[in-house]
Amino acid sequence: MISHRAFACCALLLCGCPTVDLGDDPPAVGLCNPNGGYEYFQTVIVPNYLKLADRTTGCGQSSMCHDRSHGVAFDLASPASMANYALTKNYLNCGTPRQSQLLTKPLAGEDGHGGGDLVVNGSSEMMDFLMWFQ
Repeated sequence: MISHRAFACCALLLCGCPTVDLGDDPPAVGLCNPNGGYEYFQTVIVPNYLKLADRTTGCGQSSMCHDRSHGVAFDLASPASMANYALTKNYLNCGTPRQSQLLTKPLAGEDGHGGGDLVVNGSSEMMDFLMWFQ
């Protein structure tokens, strides 16, 4: 049995332990859901940022890499679908939206995009993307 004196001594020693702040918990992968949600994805991101409404330009070109012929599950037949939204959320960073791969890959001078630079820093497309998180 522990004596009261030993217990008090241990309690005093533990009180002197510093608390370490590890910062905020990182967001869970794939669980990023921007404040604008699915509605913003449908009405702004798909037509203005991804430009899937016009299949002759942007990510929706038939010769581009983001179609089913290249094994990517993004459905160009219904670009604003819930399935595409779920897939897209895997490329978002809610903690730091500016670091989302959905932005940094096509952004000029960032991660390097096989399809070339599609978004210019400070452009309306970039602002549309960042407003999704507001």
